[in-house]
Amino acid sequence: MTAFRYNPDRGLFVPTVADPGVALAQASGYTHATIGWRELYPDDEPTTLSVLTRLAAQLPAEGILYLVSILQLVMRRHYGGDRAAYLHDQLDVAKELFPPNIFERVRLTAETTGSDTVIHPTQLLIAALLAVHFGKPGDRAQWDTAVGAELLLRIPDALDITGGQGDDSLLKLLIRRYGENRNEEERYLLGRYFDLFVQRPRAKWGHPSPFDRLFEQCKGYTIEEFLTCGYLLVSELLNVPSVAALQQIEFDQAIGRAARQLGHVPHAELVEADLVATPDWLRAHPQTRLTASSLALTNFEAFGEKPLMRVPSGGMLPLSMPLFLHRLSIGLYWNLFEAARKDDAEHGVEDLNAKVGELFQEYCTAALAAAATAGGATFIPESEVRGPDGRSKPDALLLEDRSLIVIEMTVSTLPMAVQVKGSVEGFRQLLAPEGPIGRKLRQPVTAATNLLDGTTHTPRLDPSQIDAIFPVVLFLHPLPQHAMVAREIAAAYTPPAALSAAGRSVPVHAVQFLSAEELEILEPMIAQGAHLADLITGKLASDPFLAGGRLKNYLFAQPGWREIDNQRMRTLLDDLGRACARTLGKPPA
Repeated sequence: MTAFRYNPDRGLFVPTVADPGVALAQASGYTHATIGWRELYPDDEPTTLSVLTRLAAQLPAEGILYLVSILQLVMRRHYGGDRAAYLHDQLDVAKELFPPNIFERVRLTAETTGSDTVIHPTQLLIAALLAVHFGKPGDRAQWDTAVGAELLLRIPDALDITGGQGDDSLLKLLIRRYGENRNEEERYLLGRYFDLFVQRPRAKWGHPSPFDRLFEQCKGYTIEEFLTCGYLLVSELLNVPSVAALQQIEFDQAIGRAARQLGHVPHAELVEADLVATPDWLRAHPQTRLTASSLALTNFEAFGEKPLMRVPSGGMLPLSMPLFLHRLSIGLYWNLFEAARKDDAEHGVEDLNAKVGELFQEYCTAALAAAATAGGATFIPESEVRGPDGRSKPDALLLEDRSLIVIEMTVSTLPMAVQVKGSVEGFRQLLAPEGPIGRKLRQPVTAATNLLDGTTHTPRLDPSQIDAIFPVVLFLHPLPQHAMVAREIAAAYTPPAALSAAGRSVPVHAVQFLSAEELEILEPMIAQGAHLADLITGKLASDPFLAGGRLKNYLFAQPGWREIDNQRMRTLLDDLGRACARTLGKPPA
């Protein structure tokens, strides 16, 4: 069995043995190995929670929080697989942060071991919690660089939990961590959720839509007011290139500057209260306690709830821009989910998910149809598949030469309770035959069976011309994917090796999960003639680390691969910008 070691930079476990596929993934810039204190000073005392709290207590809490905010802003870049650029930026930051003797050890370790990561998101959020709970009061400028360097570099030492704790411990961590390391670009996240929860509902059901009414009834302000308050900050801080540039724009005052632009937003203070935490609020939150048993399982739910921090000196800091983007996008869904549950405990959530599922299918159908038409493939929507009522039909079909991709679209996701607790048992129940995800796993193969045996049919598909079936489940909210999770899925459901069609045996590939983000990455590729079937075939033939992970991970690991710009998503982000301008009473840009 392959042994895995936790890689905190990606929130994933990677094989500890030498593997050509892993080497390729690392060379591509997808997989990164962290540099911790024990690599630099192997004879020093082991890292424990008591050591970390002792170090945090020697530093001003505000100093640590400012450091966390600055680093997560300048390190959030998209390198497109350029590992050299990634390492260069990591070393530049280390040189600026650390005393010369510690930096030299970091540099030599990077040059001699292949490790390349000094700063990563999980490490920074844990540093923020250490600051809030254990940092001392005082001026943030009173900073001991040696202590600060040791604190940051020791945190990764405490994030390897593989020592004899078994696969369930690793699976628990994957479930807990899957939501915070998605690394989606703002044009995907913000554009997608604005379209799904604002534009499409209003076009379909009128303005205000049912979502508008539900949100305002629950929050006391409108969706536009919520998005506008966040969008101003995203626009100013998301792509600041350096620490010097952050200091020049006084980044800790950016939220205040944004607030002063909100004179036309009646409920700006209510929105701010929902987005901005204080150290006291964070300390009182039931999910922010650090435990000695496993720092790797630290709960970051509070940062997702309020990803901005007001510090005693008056500054307001974004502590995680990825989580802030999630709050403005995926957070809309969870706001509506909670509102629906309160509004109608028996049917509210069911009705909401039915509406979201309908919108998501329309969103994906339009995107895939346009891409397939441009690229020469055949796209067949559910509406064109005929058959008896009650017999399973696909949500969509993509015919690429003689390969048939059978797609099920769903808004099913990990319940918050399963995610927050890292519940392995809850996850397995979801995958069980009658579980909500288990049913979705089986749906594409059932739909393919009905098409091939003639139970259902469509005039644009001849079953005798199909040589391979690729079942795909397309999720709005991505599920954790990893070699370990792939084993769980295989244990819950393995499709038949082949289906019968016109007296022939048609091979069936393993079920693949795609996220909405991966659909958006694939759109321009499919439009330029790439075949999804070929990409899936290549992924499944790669090493277990890539084969069991997300499709975008496989793409990033291909030498020379570059993402093609998705203009549709840029247009949706522009739509959001214009809506925010209207809310502010400004002429659209």
